[in-house]
Amino acid sequence: CFTSRVSQKKMDFIKNLVVDKIEEKVQLDLDGDGDIGGKKIQQSSSSSSSSSSSGGQPSSYLAAASQGVQEDEAHPPSSSHASSSGSHSSASRTDTSPSSAELSSLDKAVSALWDLDRNRLTPGDHYAVNLQRYKHSVGNTDDHARENLFSRVDISFLKSVDTYRHFISLLDNYERSTGRSETVTEEETDENNNFLDACLETPVGRYLQNYLEAKGHVSGGQRAVRQFLYRMWFFLYRRETHRDSSGFEHVFVGEERDGKVSGFHNWIQFYLEEKANKVDYKGYFVPRKRGRKPDDDVHPPLCCSCYYS
Repeated sequence: CFTSRVSQKKMDFIKNLVVDKIEEKVQLDLDGDGDIGGKKIQQSSSSSSSSSSSGGQPSSYLAAASQGVQEDEAHPPSSSHASSSGSHSSASRTDTSPSSAELSSLDKAVSALWDLDRNRLTPGDHYAVNLQRYKHSVGNTDDHARENLFSRVDISFLKSVDTYRHFISLLDNYERSTGRSETVTEEETDENNNFLDACLETPVGRYLQNYLEAKGHVSGGQRAVRQFLYRMWFFLYRRETHRDSSGFEHVFVGEERDGKVSGFHNWIQFYLEEKANKVDYKGYFVPRKRGRKPDDDVHPPLCCSCYYS
């Protein structure tokens, strides 16, 4: 009897998994359980995690760090290089068609993306960091930094650029702790798509589309590329329980498990969490592997030591 119950549970799990996969393809709620591929269907624009406001304004995530952010807005950079036009002159390339050399070398293709990025911020102009004391090992838990890592960020520039603005609206759409299934609202799905559309309208996005099409990974234009990226970044998978994680959440937002943070590879998230007094910067250490001299507008490679509260 016990064996039969276990077997039935396995069959139910397999059946639900198959149905979810089909629902993802056809975008219909086939089993009437209120979700499409495990993503809840909700018409309401409000939820415990959703943050978008009308009119394309920055999300309430900025409100969590409002005092510190407002201070940065009140003291914008004085450099003539700073811009609020949504583009920046640091990009050194305009051609969005990958060369044969770039199609055969991922390293060269990534360098091309960097050269095409006209929205990236420039140290000293759009932001300033205060590295403070160097740490000799990852295991050193001493606090080598009494002040924040970011001493200034041109937040008005971030708000003026579509990619940054839409990106920030996604940061509070997730449960920080693993083991809690995510609920994706209709509003959050729209936010995801708006962010991807904004990215694909940039030279970086156009290069990516041309690259993926040339490599045979996608066909069908920008819509097909957006679907490709949506599956990669926003489809939910199991980390600790059913649909409790996604690529975007892990990489850009960060996740907490047993008191430890994983992922969290995103300076904007770090800046906002620091302004909200949720992150304590402890200093930095330089990775052991060194092989290239940093560009003039790039900081040397380093890793931050911090504690999440």
